Amino acid sequence: MKKVSYETKRSKLHGEGDLLGVFWDNLKLKEIGQAFRMSAASSVAIQFSGIFGEGGSVSLEGSVDGENYEVLRDSQGRAIRSFDKEIVSLGQMVRFIRPVVETGDLNTDITCSMNVIGRA
Repeated sequence: MKKVSYETKRSKLHGEGDLLGVFWDNLKLKEIGQAFRMSAASSVAIQFSGIFGEGGSVSLEGSVDGENYEVLRDSQGRAIRSFDKEIVSLGQMVRFIRPVVETGDLNTDITCSMNVIGRA
């Protein structure tokens, strides 16, 4: 699978700490996002957007060691695997996070945006 790099943007939140935006843009079929290394966070939200194409899906994987990845779960205990545009909250804290586009077609073009409040 081809790896796609992420970009970051940091800003200050008045009285709430730092906000770090992490963006994996233009993920295509069978592409995997470069793993982002987390430090400490009080809140994490993930938004999936773009064109999913026919049968397109993206999942969010996590790892504690940077080698072995599993699909993460949201705050309700459901696997974070999206077939359409949506925003989810992270229910597990891990050291590394990455998006993976598992299915789709030639039109699939997904962006995964993650907001981290705290230290990232």
